Amino acid sequence: MNKFFKQIITVSVSFLFLIVFLVGCGQKDNKKKAEILEDAKDADIKTIIVTQDERENNSAFEAANKEKMDNEYKRFNNPKYKSYVEHYILPSDFQNNKKTDEIFDKIKKDKEAKVLIVSANKAGLADKVKKLKKDRKDILMISSDLNEDDKKIIKSFDLNFKTGDFSHGERIVDLAKSLGAERFVYFIDESDFKDKKKMELLEGMKNEGKKIGIPIEEVKIPESDNIYQAKAFVSDNIDALVKKYGEDINIYTFNKAFDEILASKVLDEKFFISEFSDKNISPSLMKVYGLKYVTRQARDYIWMNSQIGAFIKLSSDMERRIGATAYKPEFYTMKIATDVGELLKSKKISVKKAYNSVFLENTSNFRNKTGCGFINKYKGVGNYKIIDVDQILY
Repeated sequence: MNKFFKQIITVSVSFLFLIVFLVGCGQKDNKKKAEILEDAKDADIKTIIVTQDERENNSAFEAANKEKMDNEYKRFNNPKYKSYVEHYILPSDFQNNKKTDEIFDKIKKDKEAKVLIVSANKAGLADKVKKLKKDRKDILMISSDLNEDDKKIIKSFDLNFKTGDFSHGERIVDLAKSLGAERFVYFIDESDFKDKKKMELLEGMKNEGKKIGIPIEEVKIPESDNIYQAKAFVSDNIDALVKKYGEDINIYTFNKAFDEILASKVLDEKFFISEFSDKNISPSLMKVYGLKYVTRQARDYIWMNSQIGAFIKLSSDMERRIGATAYKPEFYTMKIATDVGELLKSKKISVKKAYNSVFLENTSNFRNKTGCGFINKYKGVGNYKIIDVDQILY
């Protein structure tokens, strides 16, 4: 396992949502919670998020839009909550477009702006932020998954958060073993063998399997242009595997087209799924299990996970046999940037406090009930964090 990974904390969703992280914690942990949460609801902080449009950078656009929607909901339901989120959208050719300069000029003149979060998959914004910083030293500048030269963003921004792109095959197998799986079986087809990232994932799985002593078994999916035939093959073979080995096997597929099959069959067959091919399975599981939600909840992973956990428990009396990532990583990078920015400004905390990974972990736990690791990308550089959202168990 990558030495920079922090130890994975796995907790069942029912435990995660019915028992607050602080139960059983001592006075020291309560003090930490107070430092992060106390009076935060009375804050009056304006956060501006700058992203590309939905077509050019869907993840960042949707993540920013979600933060804006969440903020509107909080202000509607709590008159004391005054903090405000505004979302600015860049032109398609933002690097050489005067409209980009107009956006930053507008931010410079906005005396209410206290936090600026910038996200883009193309370079060209770091210099504009650096220039803005000279005029508005009172604005906390944060980058979220910004595609720029690292040296530039470290100098231009107060804080930088980037979604971790880890090969985590080891963690998938390790979790399967810790849950009680005695065998790890994966389904794979010819197209998967041509995918470099999938092969890195598979190599990690095999290496970890040898290391911890869990047999790794491969099932090849026959080549076919008919996806329904492939799905039928996977479904039939799952039945055969459970019949052959019993329930204590973990099943994984490399193609998200088969996630629905795993999600539906596990309710009856009760095998293990330490992770789906789509790490951010929550929206898909909501559809598979027929769970309804309103628009605001469509990207609320914490709420969705609680609904999924309750459904699985009630419908199959099954717990701690299905694993997933707690939150869509790209969305969480934007969320933690927004939360940390508001927290630091509303409580007048020095930005250097956020260089401390433990402070960020506590912020994630106490504010969002979501475990997350924060890793310095470079030794001794505290303002550039790679984030790694923890796994959860349903």
